[in-house]
Amino acid sequence: MAYTEEQWQQCKEVVAKLRSELKAFNKSRAELTDPVEKEAAKQKARRLQQHYDEVLQRFNDMKRYREWSQSAQRELATISIDE
Repeated sequence: MAYTEEQWQQCKEVVAKLRSELKAFNKSRAELTDPVEKEAAKQKARRLQQHYDEVLQRFNDMKRYREWSQSAQRELATISIDE
């Protein structure tokens, strides 16, 4: 599947945003003392982490495809020059 530069940049921004949110949430979660609040925060942290992992996987797929595509384009350019 081909990805546009816009999709690549959007995914990159979402990964950075989610990473920051998750880090901030985990930091604030460490300050909780009430067991009920701690458990609720723990569940939310799991959901956030799962969402982050999914987006990161998509980003890594896009990155690998992008790198492969650039490599393939360089190879085609080299073949064209050789002919």
